[in-house]
Amino acid sequence: MALGMLGFSGTAVATGAQQQVVPANEAPEGDECKGNGFELSGFMGPMGDDFDLGFGGTDKCRVGPTGPTGPTGPTGPKGDTGPIGDTGPAATLHITRVFGNQVFVTPPSRSETSTAVCPEGQVAISGGYGLTFGAIAGVSRQTTTNTPGDSWEVFVENPYSTNDQSGIAIAYCAPGTSAAAASTNGAEGLTPRS
Repeated sequence: MALGMLGFSGTAVATGAQQQVVPANEAPEGDECKGNGFELSGFMGPMGDDFDLGFGGTDKCRVGPTGPTGPTGPTGPKGDTGPIGDTGPAATLHITRVFGNQVFVTPPSRSETSTAVCPEGQVAISGGYGLTFGAIAGVSRQTTTNTPGDSWEVFVENPYSTNDQSGIAIAYCAPGTSAAAASTNGAEGLTPRS
């Protein structure tokens, strides 16, 4: 059995034939190996056949090459639902009411059109009309004057009265570029023309 000697904290060792002892700070740089709470460094002579460092032999002190990447594992289970977030601020819709041109209808059975046009950049999201008591609204609907859906029009009719009657369109406008507004039947009274 060959005898191995280890030197710690910078002391070099030799085995077999007598070799010169070289301080650790002057020894050529070599592999380092850590184990059992101490560190081996510096020049080391050849090991004997039965020499054991106490942590698996000298071959296990050297890190081998990185192995190939393994296959992707299976998808994990679905995580729990997260907590409900904070309530956001309340939305504010700014509505602008716009009146159209007042029209006068002479009897019998004539019809005039009043159109209320929203400000630029707004659409008519709803609408209505104002009529004197002898007039009726034949049609009340969203229409287009400058941009799609920016107006509300009313066809004012006078089928029964023997006097002139009048009416006016009303548009309720909101910021936007399009709207799908339904016809309404709201009415506001107007004073007849004298």
